[in-house]
Amino acid sequence: MKKLTVMFILGTALVSGGCQIPGLLGTPTQHEKKIPAEYNLTEHTEERILVLVEQPPYLNAQTNLRYYITDVMNRDIVRRIKFEPEMLVDYSELSHLRSGRSDFVQLSKAKVGKALGADMVLYVYIDSFELKEMPRRVI
Repeated sequence: MKKLTVMFILGTALVSGGCQIPGLLGTPTQHEKKIPAEYNLTEHTEERILVLVEQPPYLNAQTNLRYYITDVMNRDIVRRIKFEPEMLVDYSELSHLRSGRSDFVQLSKAKVGKALGADMVLYVYIDSFELKEMPRRVI
């Protein structure tokens, strides 16, 4: 039996102007630091990956923040690491599992990944969220 790999990311989402998640879209901001990856995904392009984003209820954020972060990360993995899109679990599959299982919150990350046919789970926990309006620049 093949072992399922679960990677953890603890993050803070800062959405400026309501349209970007820094580091995932566009140019890095002054608040971002480049941190070298601890796990090289380029060696695993033949494995199916689930990006599993957890957003605790106490966050003052939209419920679909999980969808937006998952979507951006999936697109970034395809673009930067050259994964084929079908090697990433689509958010709709995860959403279907989440809504179809009353015990979903009790499932381990590995069990969620196995239920969706993933070889690897990239688990992202958002511990803080802030939405700021960008100041307007006059050009």
